[in-house]
Amino acid sequence: MKHKFLIGGALAAGLVLPVICAGLVIHSLWDPFGRTSQLPVAVVNEDRPVTYQGKRLAVGE
Repeated sequence: MKHKFLIGGALAAGLVLPVICAGLVIHSLWDPFGRTSQLPVAVVNEDRPVTYQGKRLAVGE
């Protein structure tokens, strides 16, 4: 009787745990851009012009 309970518990855990993990992954990937408006972002541009092969490059302007 004890062995049936252990086998049943292992079988249930083997079926339920992957479903829970898959559910967590799907939930995390469901709407990746849904709250990007709340994401704080700052842009810092400290580029300086350089001379490359005799030409002045000011890429950051």
